[in-house]
Amino acid sequence: MPANFGKIPHDNLDRILQKIEQVRQAMLSRLRGLGAQNEDLEDCRIKFDQLNSQIQDVIRHRAEFLVNLSHELRTPLTGVMSMSRMMMDAELSDEQMEQLRIIRESSDALLEIINDAVLFSRVESGNLESPEDECNLAQVVEGCVNLANEKAKRKGSVLMTFISPEAPRMVRADPVRLRQILLHLINYLISLTQAAEIAVRVEPDATMAGGKNRYRFLVSASGLSLAGQSREKFFEPFAKTLAAIDSKQTTSGLSLAICKSLVAVMGGEIGVDSTYEDGAAFWFSVPLTEIAVESPRLSAQPDISNLKVLVVGARPGVVNMVGTYLDSWGVTSELSLTANEALRFLRQAQVMGSMFDAVICEAKVDSQDAFDFAQTIKVDPAFSSVRTILISPSGDEPTPEEQMIFWSCICGPINQSNIYDCLTDLAKAQQVRASASSAEEAKSVLSAMSQASTLSKPPQAINQTEPMGEGPLVLVVDDNALNRQVACLQLQKLGYSCLMAVNGREAIEAVQARDFLLVLMDCRMPEMDGYEATKVIRQMEAGTGKHVPIVALTAQALAGDREKCLECGMDEYLSKPVDLIRLRQILEQWSAAKSAH
Repeated sequence: MPANFGKIPHDNLDRILQKIEQVRQAMLSRLRGLGAQNEDLEDCRIKFDQLNSQIQDVIRHRAEFLVNLSHELRTPLTGVMSMSRMMMDAELSDEQMEQLRIIRESSDALLEIINDAVLFSRVESGNLESPEDECNLAQVVEGCVNLANEKAKRKGSVLMTFISPEAPRMVRADPVRLRQILLHLINYLISLTQAAEIAVRVEPDATMAGGKNRYRFLVSASGLSLAGQSREKFFEPFAKTLAAIDSKQTTSGLSLAICKSLVAVMGGEIGVDSTYEDGAAFWFSVPLTEIAVESPRLSAQPDISNLKVLVVGARPGVVNMVGTYLDSWGVTSELSLTANEALRFLRQAQVMGSMFDAVICEAKVDSQDAFDFAQTIKVDPAFSSVRTILISPSGDEPTPEEQMIFWSCICGPINQSNIYDCLTDLAKAQQVRASASSAEEAKSVLSAMSQASTLSKPPQAINQTEPMGEGPLVLVVDDNALNRQVACLQLQKLGYSCLMAVNGREAIEAVQARDFLLVLMDCRMPEMDGYEATKVIRQMEAGTGKHVPIVALTAQALAGDREKCLECGMDEYLSKPVDLIRLRQILEQWSAAKSAH
């Protein structure tokens, strides 16, 4: 104790002690207040957690409700779509065909709305699992364009893809979400346009941290005006744009909102460029991890950089797209939008002694068809060494007359794979011609190469008025009488006979009693659903060496549904409404497999 402490007057010491006590009491009071506030905060946190849990339950129940509603809506819609498509092969008047066309387009639109509503609900609830995986970037993009090509063809539009040479071939990404985003953007622009050039471009964006690169996907449409409209509102659910109203086209109103949510999940950004070149474009930028791989495909192919190619067509977008690919591969090229200019390029090449190896012609050149232009080249002896190649973006096969004029045809959406494969075939033909020992031998080999160079075409529509005759027996399992009737009519049109069961138990009994080529199994049925019935059938077959193919026939058609069907032992998956061409392919596949054994 300090020596002078005893010298403090008692009255001052009392006042100091009183002050200390007052401070202590104030601190205790403040602590009690803080304790009460902590209790209040804890109560608020508990209430917030409870409310958040209730909200998540509501979102989850809503998603489940929409999935169930989707299943119920698809059941009658299956009958409408399947029967209307079968009727289109009948002999009907023009007025009746137009009525059927309206029914088909309306039912297609309704199916799109159902799918988008369920997908949007799943995205909102976070119930959309799709892990990252290694995938070929070009295959993902070109696959989406191929799926949308039939819809674009009905609108008179042309689809194109451009994958920048700087973009990697293999990436680690979420291919399911990437396909969903691209398909929604492509279909959205198709619905807003008529006779447009719709292009999908993929280019590198800014480099991100962590060894990942950001890539920009741009989906554009020529002739589409979105200027003066709020960019933010485009991505709101059920937002209607002026373009959609002016063009009298309808969409589900959820496509862009779904894209925005999926892009956000992938850690990216999305937007719209309303003044892109001669139209408008939607874009999104996402991080993708590049996977370094060798490219044996390119090393195994002949060198195409020595080729000289002339590209001619009436669509600037198509001509420039092909020209960009040729430049990236080192191919010498010239581009032309008119027949006269193209002929001038050919004559200049003749004078200089450096003739073009090929002329790639779009379906239209000026006001004339590509056939007439190609014929002009073919009859001129000065151009006898030039090979003409037809571009048919719609996927239409060349007529017999065109096959006599054109060396090859690039059918379907314009992409790097189709163009590159065609040029490698041309390079192979050049090598064969150079090494042939005689003119006749060269002519024979070149003719064979010409036939081999024609790219695969999309499957042709089935002639449903001529059944394939009596065929193997198929079991149709569905609790809905309309669905069973539709499936049996489709099978009969394809030349197959069928038996019917209304639930999983009847299906098991039928499989025990008879041999079937395959079973078309509905997944959701009373008493016993398709999943459980499939498991029982697989248990019965264990150790017997028998295996009846089971194809899921279900109204559930979203990501993850196919995997669920395969995990329980099913062999294939068909979503309702069933595409008749796809059904035929599956039937023929299993018929061939059975015959092989």
